[in-house]
Amino acid sequence: MHGAFAPTTAEPLTTVDGVLSLVFRPAHDGTDISTVVDILAQRPPLRVVRPFRLPDGAALLHLHNVSGGVVKGDRLAMEVEVRPGARAQLTTTGATRIYGGRHTESSAQQDTTITVGEDALLEYLPDPLIPYAGSVYLQRTRFTLAAGAGLFAWDVFAPGRAARGEIFAYDRLGWETTIAAGDIPIVVERACLEPGVRPVDSPARLGPYRYFASFYACRVGVDAGQWANVERSLAALACELTVPGTTLWGASCLPAHGIAIRGVSMTGRSLLAALPRFWSAAKRLLYGQESHMPRKIY
Repeated sequence: MHGAFAPTTAEPLTTVDGVLSLVFRPAHDGTDISTVVDILAQRPPLRVVRPFRLPDGAALLHLHNVSGGVVKGDRLAMEVEVRPGARAQLTTTGATRIYGGRHTESSAQQDTTITVGEDALLEYLPDPLIPYAGSVYLQRTRFTLAAGAGLFAWDVFAPGRAARGEIFAYDRLGWETTIAAGDIPIVVERACLEPGVRPVDSPARLGPYRYFASFYACRVGVDAGQWANVERSLAALACELTVPGTTLWGASCLPAHGIAIRGVSMTGRSLLAALPRFWSAAKRLLYGQESHMPRKIY
């Protein structure tokens, strides 16, 4: 699945440069501490409306793409700062659709940069990404975590519009995910799938499976002994949720400050049902708190 994502050399007739810049910061309301959101910039198609307060005082915010999807040639950039002590949850209003088109030489691209301040927590829980036939897309996401910062983040990738029989009909899907604790990278994930060039069903890629997901649970400063306990618990859950021939899960510690969960499946439903269980278990182990599934708005 690893490979270089070649730069594009031409642009489609119409491109969109969407921008979104957000700050989550703690606010004192009498004896309570909650999180508020400052919207520094937003340019369509990226947009947010209003935050919702979660039971633990965190701010839940929904990311909208008002154009309904990402089109070839789009350049989208999102910057998020979660300030020290703040708690934030980011989700989407639905799946991210990556459209194809006649401009086969041009890619769509989204760059997301997120910083999580000291003792802050971010839960980044987007809906699945669905690459349509003929689409070319690169997703780059970078998280930087300060001392004591926490992160729960997942990504889910579909093979295409499976209900229409559109399986791995996209031209290219690339993604890069980096997580750093201060200046030290603890996750560097780079991959590229080109179904028309290299078979996706090879054992080195997805084999017989169609959907895949990654989940990272991090908290900077937790010692290695506690991470070993977290790994044992989540590995046991991975075994429980694995159905040979249908869905596979695995869990392993990062070099420091976190754990990685990966899953592949024949169906998207099984991944989407399991991810909240990993998240819930990890949050109880690392924070002693319950997770709160994001409320969806349409």
